[in-house]
Amino acid sequence: MHKFSTVVFAVAVTIGAVAVAGCSDDKPSAEAWRADVVALCDQINADFDAGGTLFRSETPSLEEVMAYYADVTPKFAAGAKEIESLERPDGLDSEVDELFAALDAAVAYVESAATDRAVLESEIAAADQAPEVFVRLETASTAAGLEACNG
Repeated sequence: MHKFSTVVFAVAVTIGAVAVAGCSDDKPSAEAWRADVVALCDQINADFDAGGTLFRSETPSLEEVMAYYADVTPKFAAGAKEIESLERPDGLDSEVDELFAALDAAVAYVESAATDRAVLESEIAAADQAPEVFVRLETASTAAGLEACNG
């Protein structure tokens, strides 16, 4: 009888463990989330690079740079929204919050650079420095373990 109750107990514990595991919140692991984000970053970086040929030749005019930003803005905004729509992993709340805030700021900057000459003129004036929003985005990406996104 004692052996039988031990087997029943072991089966009950196993069933309970499976039931609890089945009730998990099914959040992605940090590694799986990072892989998904990096795939989206690769696409965003490809979109930026596709227009980047403008910057490899002669010095482009402000109008050309504004047109570049106008072209890349919807792609960048859509990619940022896709990243923000991914289910968050546990344990990275503050890092993901800052990443999303930095993404939103970068999208707003690119949107303004597409239409506001003053934004581009200040970027040109600080030619040796990346705009602060991109520095923030790179820092946030690194903190979230997304160094591969810093293209």
